[in-house]
Amino acid sequence: MEKQNIQIIIADNHPLFCHGIEASVQDCHNGIEVVGQAGSEKELIQLLLKSKAQMLLLNYHLSERPCLKFLQNLLQKYPLLHILLIVDDIDLPTLEKIHKMGIGGFVSKTIPEYEMRTAIRYVADGDEFFSRSITEMLHRKSASLHPRQKAKNDIFTPREREIVVLCCEGLTALEIARQLNISFKTVVTHKYNIFRKLGIHAYGELVRYAIKNSIINA
Repeated sequence: MEKQNIQIIIADNHPLFCHGIEASVQDCHNGIEVVGQAGSEKELIQLLLKSKAQMLLLNYHLSERPCLKFLQNLLQKYPLLHILLIVDDIDLPTLEKIHKMGIGGFVSKTIPEYEMRTAIRYVADGDEFFSRSITEMLHRKSASLHPRQKAKNDIFTPREREIVVLCCEGLTALEIARQLNISFKTVVTHKYNIFRKLGIHAYGELVRYAIKNSIINA
């Protein structure tokens, strides 16, 4: 059976950016279909009411309301909607709050086209994605806060190492939570910390790291 296209709404108050993203992600018949563009919160709500989009590419600063409150309302009204957030200027505590709310995709406007398509696929499948520029920013901030970090082969807590192994086995965050008898949000937080520590944004990179450092066997 043919796999259905990922239907996505782009919400950003810069029309040229919206048009550019739409052209780039639909150019190669790659299974991504842009079903609408919104330049304001009002336009976005109208689109969400009449479309069946599974995904939203959202500028963090689209709403005139406090951003965190706006995101909370979106998640409450549309719990099945996967959100990929555009964040170009954000502090670490705020990003952590957003991540704990259940949003696992973060990109910047400087992201290359191929990486944007990858990010959309990851988030649409329920996985997390941090664009390289975001992970580099987090890595720099983390390094400045913790300059005397442990050696790279000893950066994980025992619980984090467990989660690395289970991630590499292909388990989802919900399956890991059930297996370890911890909350889903706790797993998401651990996964965020793991990705932040390594400065990566995709599971393939995590698997390569785990094999290289003998956390799992090839």
